[in-house]
Amino acid sequence: MKISCVIGHLHVDTRPLRQALSPITQRAVDDIKASVLDAARREATTTMARYKRRNETLARRKEGLDAFVQFARAQADAVASHAAHVDDAVTVDGLYEVRSIHWSPYDPVGVVNADP
Repeated sequence: MKISCVIGHLHVDTRPLRQALSPITQRAVDDIKASVLDAARREATTTMARYKRRNETLARRKEGLDAFVQFARAQADAVASHAAHVDDAVTVDGLYEVRSIHWSPYDPVGVVNADP
């Protein structure tokens, strides 16, 4: 049985037509595949170059980041010890308040806290 189609009054045998058009469509598909692969290769190369540049930038920042971490730790220690220093200062201030009561020979006689 022969594969063919009747279109109006025109009789088209599809097998030779398909065989004639097949190389054209196959070339077009191959060209599209090659274009997509080239575009993907270029994009992958560009992306990899950006990735390497960012890694190099981060590698150079390491020393600065280490110094910042040391500073942050010192600041955290200072903040943690700040409360203890404030408590010590309040205690010392309290001692000075107690010691600030003084005796004077000119104090009135009969004052309870007047020690000669």
